[in-house]
Amino acid sequence: MRVNRRIIIGKNMRRVRTAAKQYQAGYYQAWTIESFDPVLAMRRNHRSHLKGTRMEMKSQFFRASDEQFKFLKHYDFRPKIKKMEAGTYIRVYQNSTTAVKVALEWPEQYLYVRLCQFVDGRLQDNPTVIRQSSKLYCFNLENLLLLTEPDLIVKPAPYEELTSEQMEKTLCIYANAVEKYASAILRGNFQLFSRLESIVKESAGRASSRGYVSKVGSRRPLTRTNRLQHVSANEGED
Repeated sequence: MRVNRRIIIGKNMRRVRTAAKQYQAGYYQAWTIESFDPVLAMRRNHRSHLKGTRMEMKSQFFRASDEQFKFLKHYDFRPKIKKMEAGTYIRVYQNSTTAVKVALEWPEQYLYVRLCQFVDGRLQDNPTVIRQSSKLYCFNLENLLLLTEPDLIVKPAPYEELTSEQMEKTLCIYANAVEKYASAILRGNFQLFSRLESIVKESAGRASSRGYVSKVGSRRPLTRTNRLQHVSANEGED
């Protein structure tokens, strides 16, 4: 996706602010530095740029999510929640039985989708610590893809910023995967959840044996660990 940018130069900040609002653009006022320090000035400009990039990506994430997942309306889904929680931008779509949670974890530049079963008409989060006796109601799409189409799992590039093009492509891939492989879940058939629960608990057991506490939550999906452990396990068998 191509992003067009305009630079507005004005006589004073009031005129710049007025012009920026006409274009629905962001703006900021440069800080005064006494006496001038070029290194400090560049560092502050870079910080302002990152803040602007984050706001642009946030807006694009919500817009792209609604566009890519608009097929959910055929399953009587409606967009219900749009929020930011602990550095993660979250969009939730739901019908009477199921919720689809699309999220952008900004600190780690990571996109994920979760499929959740309603319990007594409400969205039920998984327990923080996964035990063999735990009952799970939400699963990352990557768990489902491990069973159906592992090649569709999008591997985040470490230490690289997520671009708008990558975000659009990943959301498109995951939306198509939900439509193709999770249609029964979208209609309220959760028989597949027992197999997904086994995958998560198996991964949690491996992590526990290595001295890690396995957790599931909105901040860090366990499925990302599942994928990495699944890959490393397969490599060890060669």
